[in-house]
Amino acid sequence: WLQKEVVVGVPLANAYAKLGRLQDEEMTLRKAVSLGDGFAAFNLAINFANSNNYSEALVWMQKAAQMGDYSAANWIADYEAEETSI
Repeated sequence: WLQKEVVVGVPLANAYAKLGRLQDEEMTLRKAVSLGDGFAAFNLAINFANSNNYSEALVWMQKAAQMGDYSAANWIADYEAEETSI
């Protein structure tokens, strides 16, 4: 049961996003993260980054990286490199 919820989390969230149901998208991603889905944390972080909320994006990227999402770890490295070069 738990694994099924995690597998459905990101696709369901994406469907909500396409319908413009952004609160449902965020709630679904947060639920998937709470069930251990690092990719959902990455997607949540991307949403915050796309809204120019980089401090919140970094929080969720760190969670995603801790959960084993390599894309999140790469994003953090790029973000920190950019911050130090400014």
